Amino acid sequence: MILFLHATKPRLAAQCAWLLAVAMFAACLPALATAAPPSPRELQFAIVHQPDSIGPSEDSLVQALAEADRERQAFIILTGVKSATEPCTDSLYDDRRQLLADARNDVILALSAADWAECKREDGSPAAMDRLARMREVFFSGAAAAGRGRLAVMRQSASAQFRGFPENLRWEAGGVLFGTVNLPGDNNHFLPAAGSNSEFEDRMIANRAWLHRLLQAARARKTRTIVLFFDGDPRLATPPRAGRNTVWGRDGYFEFRRQLRDMAALYPGRLVLVHQASGRAAGRPLLAWQGNLGQLELAPGTGWTHVRIDLRTGAFSLRAGR
Repeated sequence: MILFLHATKPRLAAQCAWLLAVAMFAACLPALATAAPPSPRELQFAIVHQPDSIGPSEDSLVQALAEADRERQAFIILTGVKSATEPCTDSLYDDRRQLLADARNDVILALSAADWAECKREDGSPAAMDRLARMREVFFSGAAAAGRGRLAVMRQSASAQFRGFPENLRWEAGGVLFGTVNLPGDNNHFLPAAGSNSEFEDRMIANRAWLHRLLQAARARKTRTIVLFFDGDPRLATPPRAGRNTVWGRDGYFEFRRQLRDMAALYPGRLVLVHQASGRAAGRPLLAWQGNLGQLELAPGTGWTHVRIDLRTGAFSLRAGR
């Protein structure tokens, strides 16, 4: 806008100058309105470990979740909703679902073997399939996390081909892509009996597709870090040339481990795996790196871990929950 001023009186000139200032300010408003807010420098979240035992007078899961919930977190990850010694009953699932719903922070559940794969009926027969179906019904619905319910999540079940796998989730926070994978710690629930592994085979197809989708999403969004949560130790120390059959039987993590290695090789950023500790005594959480592939092992029953990511450098720092 250009205004030609030809003032014959001082008052008219002053009015025109005021109009010109207003016009220039109005022209700047769109730029001011679209100015991006400053980017956050760090991301903080909490990992509440799977409980290993529940005492008669103190529920360790309730205590750890309450402690983590007192601090302001981007979200809380729960790596198992029950201990291995607790019953796999509908009433326990319902109680734990309410516990997550009452949280002040957003809470996401990553399934453990104790939640479903190791469940038994009263007569001792396996109840894994029935309990997995019940877990999916109780804990995995909707487009947001439990608790505060403000964190949007994408479920693998949004795809018609994988409608039966709502427990595999992904979400983004601070430019970091997060995901959960149903990978139980009982050798990935591979059963040695012939003809007993339809669940294992179907879930492996879904997990393979899910990891591929996560890698695609990270590339499309140009994220610098992917963090995956699952239960079983994929045994990355196993030599790459080792076969799927070992002296102990079929390696239930063979395909998943191979895909993780390929994923790390194809991804230019950092790939961080968070899973239950295997063969290591409980202690201070440790994030170990091999190239761009990091592993954070968590021992059940050790409370919770506070995680901080420096979004400028990608560095992780860990602190045991108070």
